[in-house]
Amino acid sequence: MPNPGPCVVWANHHQFVPGEAIRVDRLESRMLLWCRHGFGSVIVDGSQIALEPSSAALLPWGVRIFYQAARISPFELGGVHLIPHCSGAWQPGAAHGPEDEGAGSPLRADAPGLPQGLVQATWEAHPSLHHLAEHVAVRWMRSPPDEVTARNQGFLLAAELSEMHSRASDEVLPRELSRMLAAMRARIDRDWTLDTLAAAAGCSPAWLTRLSARHLRRSPRRHLALLRLERACDLLRASPTNVTVAAVGLAVGLPDQARFAKVFRFAYGVSPSAWRRLQTRM
Repeated sequence: MPNPGPCVVWANHHQFVPGEAIRVDRLESRMLLWCRHGFGSVIVDGSQIALEPSSAALLPWGVRIFYQAARISPFELGGVHLIPHCSGAWQPGAAHGPEDEGAGSPLRADAPGLPQGLVQATWEAHPSLHHLAEHVAVRWMRSPPDEVTARNQGFLLAAELSEMHSRASDEVLPRELSRMLAAMRARIDRDWTLDTLAAAAGCSPAWLTRLSARHLRRSPRRHLALLRLERACDLLRASPTNVTVAAVGLAVGLPDQARFAKVFRFAYGVSPSAWRRLQTRM
């Protein structure tokens, strides 16, 4: 019997159809998830994560996931399921709920060698991890490999993921970006321009744009738009139904109700009202 260690138990690409929604009650694996192209929403344990083309996330063990594809340009996601500590007989497949085979098995468990919690990254910063993840997904889509191959894939993936975490934890945002982000979050409803963001950051607009592209991998205005949508989701989820969608839009700096609905639908594939109803069913 092979020594206990990491192994891959499933990997694939999934092209969502417009508006498709998938719910996972409890995922018993460490899943490396990435967006290949398109748009949609990914909610992990009730919190939305920023997942867009060229970005990736390593999910904690035992999470609840809700996928909602956009109705226009729905995303295609890639995923690799890693069991950090796999002992006993190996078999392909990751438990997605308590009723699935292998759920709660003591032979499958997380391990302290991998980063704990949610870790997000971009493929630009981790090209070797990107290449490995895509290779593993394509290999599994042809047919599940044998146990030796799956364990070798697991050791390689675990090593790359540990490196990804160490690099991410070493990076500290420049003071200018930290000031900009603090200002955005404190006054998400403000009519921010690049000039006013630069003034809050204490630097020139050109320098702020360079820093944002280097460290956030997007422009300041694009990052503001994502923060507004994230805040809108939080408010829609937490506020009572007598708080109108228009009031939520106003609170996040999108006072035009039609524009708020259009931006929200483009990002998540459904209207703010429909998104709120979906959350009450989860």
